[in-house]
Amino acid sequence: MPVESPATESKEARGETSAGAARHQDNVTQAGVATESWFAMVHTPVSIPDAKRIPAARQAVEKEWKKLEDKKAWLLDTVEEYSVVASKASAENRTIHFGQVMPLCHVKHSELAKEFHSYKGRAVFRGDNVRDEQGHLAVFSEQGTSASHIAAAKFLDALARFDGNDGEDSDAMGAYTQAEHAGEETWVHIPRDRWPAHWHGKYTRPVVRLLRALYVHPKAGHPCQPSPIPI
Repeated sequence: MPVESPATESKEARGETSAGAARHQDNVTQAGVATESWFAMVHTPVSIPDAKRIPAARQAVEKEWKKLEDKKAWLLDTVEEYSVVASKASAENRTIHFGQVMPLCHVKHSELAKEFHSYKGRAVFRGDNVRDEQGHLAVFSEQGTSASHIAAAKFLDALARFDGNDGEDSDAMGAYTQAEHAGEETWVHIPRDRWPAHWHGKYTRPVVRLLRALYVHPKAGHPCQPSPIPI
């Protein structure tokens, strides 16, 4: 069977009608279709006990802890027993919140060959178990943390190309933790293996004051999202 060259291929093959106009072609896939690109940049979770046994994973988690400790995301010098802080707030009729800082570890790009893998550590605020001074679950009127979408960067790129416009975008280093925590006074429990040496034998259930807007806190995005400015 003869093969048509690009110069002689049929109009139908080129997506044209007999009148020379381009024929409509769908550019949206059917619902449920997932391409390889959809599954790109996969993060596979690694349990913390497993991460402690993998040198590269352990180093990634330690790097995250050190970053937050150097930023003073929480104030170690405010340490006090949970019961003391909760009782004092109740006596003063003040609402405060208690939460936990939890480490996470993931393998980045785990869909690729092993030589392209890398480990990422995170220490986050457990937003699913925030309690008040009475031990009741804290209620938040709205969620402050919102995801950054690629569409926002594309809009910026498009607008920056208009005559007279210019634009630039980049990822912020530790975006949330650049800002101080906003909202109710919040105290956090940190894992026992992150306790300073002098805490052991002195405290049973220590808590420290949260200073920085920490990842996954329901209100973490508020300090980073200023009110709209009319233009």
